Order: sequence, then structure tokens, then C-alpha cells
Amino acid sequence: MTITGEPRRIVSPDGLRAGHNASGADIAKNLFVRIVPAGTDNPTQISLPLAGGPVFGGTMQIIKNGQNGDVQTDQRATIVAGAGGVTVGMKLAATVAGAAVAAVSGDNIVGTAVTAAAATEIAEVELKDEGAMP
Repeated sequence: MTITGEPRRIVSPDGLRAGHNASGADIAKNLFVRIVPAGTDNPTQISLPLAGGPVFGGTMQIIKNGQNGDVQTDQRATIVAGAGGVTVGMKLAATVAGAAVAAVSGDNIVGTAVTAAAATEIAEVELKDEGAMP
């Protein structure tokens, strides 16, 4: 089946969380983000993820530096595909740029591609932390 048109999100009200961007730069929409580890002033402080690390969710709009924004934490999100693109059913990991790429051994699986997308295009991703890729 080919999906044409705009990629779509499926999100319930419980699947949205506020994230505070204090990273020093704006964070674009449709990117994976993580919660900044303990020791910060704000428990909802976000930044781009570590390569292959866990994620908090995906940004729903540009989150300006110093501002709060919506982060989708479950169900179907729209995420930018990284190098090599993604294919339907592919287990995904995050890059340091917040993009979705194929998970490799040791990466934290953060979701599954629902649609295919070439690098820099938007993919629909079912968010689910599945732990480390074997």
C-alpha cells in the first residue's frame, strides 16, 4: 500500500508532554529528543538524543531555545529519516541530530517505521522503547 499526501500523527491527550529547551539552539519539529539527565533545574529539560540512546519522544513543532514545546511520547509520530532512510517495519534508533535510522546491535530501539522515507523525508513512526537491539 502506498500512502500519499502528508504523513500523519496519531496521538492521545495522554501522549503529549511539555519539554523545555535549554540546549542553546532551537530544536526543529519532527525530531527525537531526550530528557536531560538529573542535575538540571528543570525535570522536563530536553535536548537532542545521544546516538543510539533512549528518547523521550518526538517534537511536534520547532521548540525555540529557552521555550517550552509539545513532545509526543507515544503512539504514531512523524520523525525525520536519517542517512539511508527507513523502510516499513524497520526497528529504529535515534541519531545525535534527532533523526530516525535503522537500529544496530547495542542501540536502544525507540520505535518502528510505519511508512518508508528517504533520508531527510518525514516517516511515520510507532513510538515504543523496546530496549537494546540484540
